[in-house]
Amino acid sequence: MITQERLKELFNLDPETGVMYWNVRPGSRGGPKIGDVAGCLSRGYWRIKIGTKLYQRSHLVFLFYTGIAAKQLDHRNRIKIDDRPDNLRTATTTENARNAIWSKASCLPKGVTWRDRLNPFRADIQVNGCPIYLGSFPAAELAHAAYCAAAERHFGEFARFA
Repeated sequence: MITQERLKELFNLDPETGVMYWNVRPGSRGGPKIGDVAGCLSRGYWRIKIGTKLYQRSHLVFLFYTGIAAKQLDHRNRIKIDDRPDNLRTATTTENARNAIWSKASCLPKGVTWRDRLNPFRADIQVNGCPIYLGSFPAAELAHAAYCAAAERHFGEFARFA
């Protein structure tokens, strides 16, 4: 495993952008030079090769900045290439999934489904794999407000309302 000390030998970090720059020339001719941006985009993330190992830049930035080698990180703003240190936080798999962007072909707000009844808008939330019924409401906005309150209560800073 790479250390914070080794990272600081190899790279400079711009904390305003999360971009890492080479401090040393990592390979032979034709490769990156001192001062070049380290890494490339691959599968939606910035990745940097050190020796024979490929790392996600976010993990290297977090280790460089905090000294902590995190197993899993979450991007607070949900932008996978925004590796600024203040945008990264450690997270469990469940917490990371809560912060994911889910795409649904629905015009209803998150946590709301429509039913053909007196109070047609139903609010539900899923916590640790278990669905929780939050109630039925006469308006989608009221059902969504119930979802938002439950998300805040159960997920804290990982709650997402859209």
